[in-house]
Amino acid sequence: MSSTPARRKSMTSVVRTAGAVTLAAAAAATIITTAGGGEPANSQAVGLEALSTPQTLPAPAAATSAPAAVQASAPAPQAIAAPPTLPGADQANVTTWLPQINSAMASAGIDTPQRAAAFLAQVGQETAGFATLTEYADGSDYNGRADLGNTQPGDGQKYKGRGGLQLTGRNNYERASQALGVDFVNHPELVADPQYAFATAAWYWATHNLNAAADNAHPQDPASIDPVSQIINGGSNGRDVRRDHFIQVCQVLKCP
Repeated sequence: MSSTPARRKSMTSVVRTAGAVTLAAAAAATIITTAGGGEPANSQAVGLEALSTPQTLPAPAAATSAPAAVQASAPAPQAIAAPPTLPGADQANVTTWLPQINSAMASAGIDTPQRAAAFLAQVGQETAGFATLTEYADGSDYNGRADLGNTQPGDGQKYKGRGGLQLTGRNNYERASQALGVDFVNHPELVADPQYAFATAAWYWATHNLNAAADNAHPQDPASIDPVSQIINGGSNGRDVRRDHFIQVCQVLKCP
């Protein structure tokens, strides 16, 4: 995610500073500790012995009210899953990373086709079509960027863009570390591990309230995805690709 439109020639961008929130921390913890999907609902055990043992029942009372009907609980809403095939994507990587992608979307509350299409369009652009989880540039351009927290020599290279939404800068690595409980400051390479690459993407998405921005995006108006892109990228880098991918994924997911 980039703070300026021209900060990079590759497909990655600079994540701008965001405070970690409890929702993001809980969401990220879920992604890290599970491969996706919720826990099964608890069910009442049935005593088979009681069903098979003859019993002498007392005579019913004269005025017996009908037993209350047992209400079945409403099924939980289905999580939105990423399509197994994505536009302009390295399909082998999509297949490999799909469990982590879906877990990230579920945990970040990405539960509508529009939100999913917006998220996948942004990740697709930031990862050069799901081809890499590490920025191609060496990160030296970020040296001395106080707005990113890069105040120490070599911070630019150490904290260059990584992950599904290209986490960048010492400040963001520190905040993600606090939220996820993983030491990305001393081990920044972990952000490029698929286990954490999409967890950090979900953290950023949640802390920037991007679901609300995505709710205002509609495939009939390609420019409506631009506010999401602006928050993530800070400029117009890859604008047309983000728009096209949003529309294409919306067609697959049947956005309203």
